[in-house]
Amino acid sequence: MSTAPEQVPVPETAPEQIDESQAIALLVSAIEGYLEQNNYAGLARTLNETHPADIALAFRSLFVGQRLACLDMLADEVAADVIEHLDFDLMIETMAEVETEKVVQLMHFMPADEAVDVLNEFEDQKVVEIIRRIPDLRYAKHLKELMTYPEDSVGSIMSSELVKVYADMKVEETLEYLRVRAEQDNTSFYYLYVVDRAGLLAGVVGLRVLITSPSYMAISDIMKPDPLSINHLDDKEAAADMIQKYEFLSLPVVDNTEKLIGLVTWDDAVEVIEDKLTDEYFTSSGVSSEDFETGELLSGHPVTSIKSRTPWLMFTLLGSFVTVWIGNFYTETIHTLPVLAIFIPLLGGMGGNVGTQSSALIVRGLATGHVSLSNALGYIIQQSLIGLLIGLLIGLIVSGTVAVTMGNPWLGVIIGGSLLVNMTVAAAIGTLIPLAFKQYDIDPAIASSPFISTAIDITGLTIYFGLATMTLHFLLAA
Repeated sequence: MSTAPEQVPVPETAPEQIDESQAIALLVSAIEGYLEQNNYAGLARTLNETHPADIALAFRSLFVGQRLACLDMLADEVAADVIEHLDFDLMIETMAEVETEKVVQLMHFMPADEAVDVLNEFEDQKVVEIIRRIPDLRYAKHLKELMTYPEDSVGSIMSSELVKVYADMKVEETLEYLRVRAEQDNTSFYYLYVVDRAGLLAGVVGLRVLITSPSYMAISDIMKPDPLSINHLDDKEAAADMIQKYEFLSLPVVDNTEKLIGLVTWDDAVEVIEDKLTDEYFTSSGVSSEDFETGELLSGHPVTSIKSRTPWLMFTLLGSFVTVWIGNFYTETIHTLPVLAIFIPLLGGMGGNVGTQSSALIVRGLATGHVSLSNALGYIIQQSLIGLLIGLLIGLIVSGTVAVTMGNPWLGVIIGGSLLVNMTVAAAIGTLIPLAFKQYDIDPAIASSPFISTAIDITGLTIYFGLATMTLHFLLAA
């Protein structure tokens, strides 16, 4: 006779929560402890009770051998999920040490685009051996096809794991097909893509529409015809932008004949956008994002960091020599009224800030499509006007402060006037340079820091000392 299961007492208050970093630290400690004691049963139990994303975080603190031992304790499907959650450089470092047969097994559960990312980092001989051992010949052929795509193309990130149905299929037939498909593989799908008998993309059906439609209806009657798609050779950023703009979960990919060959999923789009933002951030700072992602800038040889950062600093140095020459040109003015030198940092700082703000708005606008070159003059005028108004406000405050504290009203007028002109010009420069770079197909992000700051320093100093020199007799008479 069966008995009622023993009830587990429910605590009156929730146990104290620990943050993620503490949880990962405890997991790392547990893994290391199990391995030291050769307690593989405990290790397997702990890992199988932990989400793959958390295991991937723990891998950051483990040696390669420890990572491999953990992977051996997991089912191939779960181990592949852990691999997918790793940072790219850690993924490659780990997979490079995995035995070839194990790599083949893991790739069976990895999205094709992720598998290709790994293969592209291996030596040709190892790639050939892995491809040769893959039992699914269609999958092996698909991997080889993906490896031929340019790195920035849609084809390099698309997945062939999609569900295609024919337009003349019935709803009942389609649902049965989906049940069988779900039992055969682990393909996840958000939409059903409809093709004709030639494989050409004809429409799309949402799962909600499918399961709520009468079983006798044809797919052609419930599908949305002529869905948006993207060519496999288009830039992958274009695919990411479309997914973001239209809030798609996936985007169908077609070849030059409009035949459906794959799809780009929302998570691939997120990775593309993250990579783009990372590139823009580091480029604007004059640092190589590739060197940062591989860890060379933080933990690599100092020479690598020097090579990556020095070119931009040399450009800034050249600009600094120009500003020094300008200062030297106005040496007589400075000797006559040394107090002018005190306000150089103020003028440079305020002008630089306004220019950087305008540049950030334009660079981001160009990246998101909110700013177009067709209205370039309008943006320059708009930002210049904003710089003028901000300069007028700041200039009045500084002018009054200088006049009172220095006892020289004309000095206040010169400082305030210089700020007004400098901030107007700085806003114009911060807008013009990114637009000009975009016009000539140069990444506008590189204009954000070194070019703009140098240009503003040169123009700001020229404006300041030019006005001071022209009104020097008034300054001395005050």
